[in-house]
Amino acid sequence: MDMILQEAEKMPVFFKDMSYHPFARADEAFMSHFVNTFIIRDPAITLVSHYKLNPEFTLTEAGYEMQYKMYEMV
Repeated sequence: MDMILQEAEKMPVFFKDMSYHPFARADEAFMSHFVNTFIIRDPAITLVSHYKLNPEFTLTEAGYEMQYKMYEMV
């Protein structure tokens, strides 16, 4: 997280991740440093695709709940 902040002071930084990965560390103060974009793919397509790769994935791994919480935060 510190590296992202340091690099963002020098140039634009593109950071892409599933929302459940950074959520525990990405608080309002951290998120306020950035312009945020949320890419929301159709759940009917992505859940099927995810299932094909990992039939035991959880709803947390699908990421929609955390993505919504991050959206509300910013």
